[in-house]
Amino acid sequence: MRFNNVGDGLAAAPSNGVEAPLYGFAVAGENGVYVEADAEIAAPDTVRVWSDLVPNPVSASYAYSQVNNYSNLFATENGSFTLGACAFVTRRLDGARYTQDKYWSTCDFAEIWRETSEPYFAPAFKAHTLNASVAVTETGVFSGSGALRVDYKAFGAGTRFVFGPNLTYKKNLIPTAFPAVNRDYSLNDAVRFRVKNLSGRPVTLKEMRYYTTALSWYSPCAAGTGSPSADIPADGQWHTVTLDLTRLCLYGDAKRFKANGSVLENVFDIRLVFGDETASIGDSGAVLVDEFRFSAGDAAVPDFGLNNLAAAFALVVGMLSRLHHIVTF
Repeated sequence: MRFNNVGDGLAAAPSNGVEAPLYGFAVAGENGVYVEADAEIAAPDTVRVWSDLVPNPVSASYAYSQVNNYSNLFATENGSFTLGACAFVTRRLDGARYTQDKYWSTCDFAEIWRETSEPYFAPAFKAHTLNASVAVTETGVFSGSGALRVDYKAFGAGTRFVFGPNLTYKKNLIPTAFPAVNRDYSLNDAVRFRVKNLSGRPVTLKEMRYYTTALSWYSPCAAGTGSPSADIPADGQWHTVTLDLTRLCLYGDAKRFKANGSVLENVFDIRLVFGDETASIGDSGAVLVDEFRFSAGDAAVPDFGLNNLAAAFALVVGMLSRLHHIVTF
């Protein structure tokens, strides 16, 4: 796509103080579901946009969401940034679903700003277990200007460490989803991300939890399997994990009825649960995580209707069981 009023030429504003890719672009196929896209400046007035998850795009957008604080395409003059590119979409699609802000998917940003009653910069990621800590690093990244580094301490064999994007804040002491962020993952059929294991021992992604309430979650199966887990060898190399968002395990239990992605229409929180099965007490480890990408699914997936009813029943039973344990603790 070509731009006007570019001055001396287009440029991408840096991130983390270093050169950064272009942020904020998305593409859609005929189904009208936009997903995050790669982009590069191909000429002083031209940007090339693509996604290997959308082989036949029919439209592209830029910064086209309720809130987008990191889009970084600018015109320049005399070596300085001048005009920022305005939000746009290249083609109107009936029933289009535009991608909302998933600031965490690049793993490039340590902090994000949200419009709340008490505006402040919040960490982009957080650890959910006391034995883990998270930080964005510029060292050894897979793509972009950063990667998420997760360090953990082991309590022995089978140690778990849990982390994820920071999607909620405390409003009157009640966990509340940040406004104007993506919460509808029913439009996606898969998520792909990269993991590098620096622990010197094999680790396992136990599950990636999509919370639909504070007490209930669904975990997608690893692509081509019936289990939500994926092994990450101790070779210090980047590995790709692909999870099927159309085949979900209630509470991460592969033996439960599977549900389709329609239950992910209003996701409250996302957490990644990793395990170190061979650690000894006092061991430490680390993993790098980078480049979460979501692919677009069809608008309707009718084949799992009965499973959704069964999953809903199992969800109610599971929540009552958890409530019973809380009351009788």
